[in-house]
Amino acid sequence: MSSIRIFILSTLEEHGPLHGHRIRSLARQDRTETWTDIKAGSIYAALKRMQAEDLIELVKSEKEGNRPERSVYAITEEGREALGIDLRDALAQVEWRTDPFDLALARAHNQDPEVVRVFVQMRRDEFEQKARSLEQQSKLADPYLTEAERVVMRHLLGRARAELAWHEQLLELLPGIVRDWKARKSP
Repeated sequence: MSSIRIFILSTLEEHGPLHGHRIRSLARQDRTETWTDIKAGSIYAALKRMQAEDLIELVKSEKEGNRPERSVYAITEEGREALGIDLRDALAQVEWRTDPFDLALARAHNQDPEVVRVFVQMRRDEFEQKARSLEQQSKLADPYLTEAERVVMRHLLGRARAELAWHEQLLELLPGIVRDWKARKSP
């Protein structure tokens, strides 16, 4: 199951036959990169893969003015079935990704504590910026969002805020962590 496959198949199911550039434009318009792991530049390769898998089909080629010829794709019956399966799998799947930072922090006892503090502060600042950005995007996009999309934005914002709060707590706990590291080194 892949996010890009769900995006392309659901877009074709919702909008009907489209060329890759239009699908890419819809991804940008939808700000898909903000709330998924989809990169707009990967759409064309995914279209070729899905065509080879008979999930989509080439329905025509069109040419407008001086623009290059564009291939227009439509979802197939196999694509509709795959989309249904992928949506159910994605809804049922709990994705829990580990963060390499956790291992690095647990093993950083030989590092300069000030360097560790600086990196924690940088991460904290990045999560604060992410939360602010999501808040702003959510406010701007709200009139155009479906209720499901609003819930998704709240979920993303909640995750960013939780990371921010955790990093703020870590900064407070860091002196005790450093004391523990020093005590470990003592014979």
